[in-house]
Amino acid sequence: MNSSTQRAKPSFYDICISHSFNSEKLRQIAAASGVHWSAIEAMCNGNAVRCSDARKVLKAFSQFTDGNWTLKTVNVPLTNETVGHG
Repeated sequence: MNSSTQRAKPSFYDICISHSFNSEKLRQIAAASGVHWSAIEAMCNGNAVRCSDARKVLKAFSQFTDGNWTLKTVNVPLTNETVGHG
């Protein structure tokens, strides 16, 4: 299946806007997820972040919105992580 036949996933920025999340709420997400604020900023700007950070942020976002936000439902660019390090 190519990208033209798949439904486009919203970006992290899109879901923040649709839930009226401002900087203060996003800082609460950062605190709840244990992820540095710079990762939240990167996600909002469509920049790549570590998969582990994206998952933590989306899990916290899900708790704040009573939603089910995952990497399968939100378009988040990811960095190339080396498996087995860290």
